[in-house]
Amino acid sequence: MKRTFSFSLILILFLSGLSAQEKTKPEFTVPYNSVEANLSLLFLAPSLEYGRILLHKDKWFLNGSAGIGTVAMAGGITVPHQLTFNFGKRSSFFEVGAGGIFWNGETDASGFTKRESSYNIGPILGWRKYCKRKFFFRLYMNPLVLKPISNDFSDVLYILNTGFSFGYSF
Repeated sequence: MKRTFSFSLILILFLSGLSAQEKTKPEFTVPYNSVEANLSLLFLAPSLEYGRILLHKDKWFLNGSAGIGTVAMAGGITVPHQLTFNFGKRSSFFEVGAGGIFWNGETDASGFTKRESSYNIGPILGWRKYCKRKFFFRLYMNPLVLKPISNDFSDVLYILNTGFSFGYSF
């Protein structure tokens, strides 16, 4: 009896030290900061942008970015910016959001050169892929709603802006 009681007590003490493995939460694997080169295909408008993850959970994150660039055909300075909601797994994300471009430059649409500026905004649909060495690329569509600023664009209400970017995240 004493032997059975001792064996049971030792077994209970030994088994109480064992526990099931805790379910670990998957780590958020996307780095918070990024620098990217962006090329808007319609306008041939290259820009350099800085991005930052503002909020994140296991399978989604909110990304904000802003940069500076130019329009190859028209000149001037552009300030692209966007806020996107990205959801997916590990390294591949679908993105939905809004983005805008502020442009300031010179036009000669009416026969003489004058300085003009415009601001265009629109939704963003895209796909973002992170590679193993902290590089990433993305493809996107950004239909810009235009405010008529000159006679050249008086009949145009929107432009389907598409583009791609690649960069480094840290």
